[in-house]
Amino acid sequence: MSQEAAPDRRQLRRSQTIEEIVQLAVEVMAEEGVGGLSLGEVARRLGIRTPSLYVYFDSKHAVYDAVFALGWRTVHESSLLLPEPDARSTAVDYLGRSSAHFVRWCIENPVHAQLMLWRPVPRWEPSAAAFEPAVDALAVTTSRIARLQELGKLSTEVPLDELVGAWTVLMT
Repeated sequence: MSQEAAPDRRQLRRSQTIEEIVQLAVEVMAEEGVGGLSLGEVARRLGIRTPSLYVYFDSKHAVYDAVFALGWRTVHESSLLLPEPDARSTAVDYLGRSSAHFVRWCIENPVHAQLMLWRPVPRWEPSAAAFEPAVDALAVTTSRIARLQELGKLSTEVPLDELVGAWTVLMT
């Protein structure tokens, strides 16, 4: 039985360390700018030597990926808390509440928002795995805009993908 418990504790400890590294990276980026991330500074704050970070992340870009993915997961989860549009919803009110929610999140999470919405780090592009939470968040947006169309609150003459594209441009 103790053999089964040990890997669970190690995995839990590893997950906690990864979360701490990501939080420290966000703190450093908040102070120095997103492009100013220093793994040496993250390691110093964690109380380890810089090469030890590579046990958890392959590269600085992998840390950026983790911050990017966490941001989109958080946006996605928080957007699920917003009610679905219903017959009482108007498009203006519903989209206004949705946009206010997203903009407020971006203001409260500027480091994540910069990585998610702009490209402040030269030669870094999110990996496919890091981008998946963004795709999930877009699926919620798409389903809610489709629901507004079904309810007759938005024109069905404009294709759904065009409405979603216009909405994402406005939000970013």
